[in-house]
Amino acid sequence: MAFQSPQLLPWRTALNNVTLGLEVLGISKNERTDRATRWLERVHLEDALDRYPAQLSGGMAQRVSLARAFAIDPDLVLLDESFSALDEVTSAALRSDFVELAEQAEQSALIVTHNIQEAFEVAHRVLVLARPAKCVGEFITAEHDLEDPSVMSALRESVRGLMEQDASARNDEQERRASPVSRN
Repeated sequence: MAFQSPQLLPWRTALNNVTLGLEVLGISKNERTDRATRWLERVHLEDALDRYPAQLSGGMAQRVSLARAFAIDPDLVLLDESFSALDEVTSAALRSDFVELAEQAEQSALIVTHNIQEAFEVAHRVLVLARPAKCVGEFITAEHDLEDPSVMSALRESVRGLMEQDASARNDEQERRASPVSRN
């Protein structure tokens, strides 16, 4: 899992942060080091293996977090707002890298985001969830020309509309519950 904040252990280098899950799985030290090094190379951090989290930028730390998530070869990678704390340029680059890494590793991922553009950039299937955990919309990205700005604008408006519709329905329900019952 990769979180919004990288959650790296400050006393461990980038390499040793990536090996953490592999240690838990009982992988041999040589295999842990090889696998972690390969994943750090894949996220373009081959020059940062021996750096501690305090020596990494936010984008670098998030790349270490992604390498750690992929290194254990999980059945599913979970990302919770993993790109939201980064500046726009770094976030866009990391999203692009993530898509490439997931495809190369033939890895499935579940991504939670509030960024509509991000959802369509990284996902094959976008589910719009409302409270409480109710699916109010679904989009298959392959069905849309995401390169066309007018299509992306329409998709963003569709998602916003679904969310606003749900919020309105929840407000109506709260008002109905709060209003006194008339007795005749």
